[in-house]
Amino acid sequence: MLQCPALLNSQASKEIVLRELGEAECIHLATHISWKLSAIVLSPGDMLDSAAQHSNTTSRMLFPEEEPEVPHMAAKILLRALYSALLQGCRIGRALNEAMQTVQHTKHFAHPINWAGYLLIGSDIRLSTKVAMTGQALCELLRTPEKCRDALRVTLHLVEKSLQRIHRGQKNAMYTTQKSIENKVGPVQGWKELLQSVGFRFEPAANGIPSSVFFPQSDPEERLTQCSASLQALLGLNGYK
Repeated sequence: MLQCPALLNSQASKEIVLRELGEAECIHLATHISWKLSAIVLSPGDMLDSAAQHSNTTSRMLFPEEEPEVPHMAAKILLRALYSALLQGCRIGRALNEAMQTVQHTKHFAHPINWAGYLLIGSDIRLSTKVAMTGQALCELLRTPEKCRDALRVTLHLVEKSLQRIHRGQKNAMYTTQKSIENKVGPVQGWKELLQSVGFRFEPAANGIPSSVFFPQSDPEERLTQCSASLQALLGLNGYK
């Protein structure tokens, strides 16, 4: 869903994880925790056996000694709903709340054991990955379905032009004026953020050159390709033809 590989088993070594952290925008640790040590358990061993142990009366009141596990399918439904909401631009608090409700209203998983045990710690942040930006921008464009057709077609043309140049190996800089795009897309929001999310660079006016939009010269994560497919799919719907 987040378009990144998972580090499993021997791949999740300290060296590899630290190396990958520098490039990561979002980190998901699917691991155990130790209530006794107030720590995340990252390696197998005796610590895993103590993860369900509790060191004081308060802990025993909050977490029974025979603490049942959340069924795998319920956890899978919750996490998928959580990240779907995050990718649509929701803040983490709202995303978690909606994910918990999704599980609660799913047949066979209405019992609180399946959804009530999740806790948000930290700031109520919003995911800022390029993938999330693309989703948020598309949502913004579609807020005015009766006016967004031209914007969808113009952005698709620009994206396709970029892909064409990349596939031909053209490395020279290419740009168009921001004003020319604005004249074509009309009074809608989201197109600028959509182009930025797939690598277009917006430069302010300078040295007699008007505000310009520079085309991307590479597509390493295939965001342009995926954006093109999404735009074509939207334009294929009856409401946007």
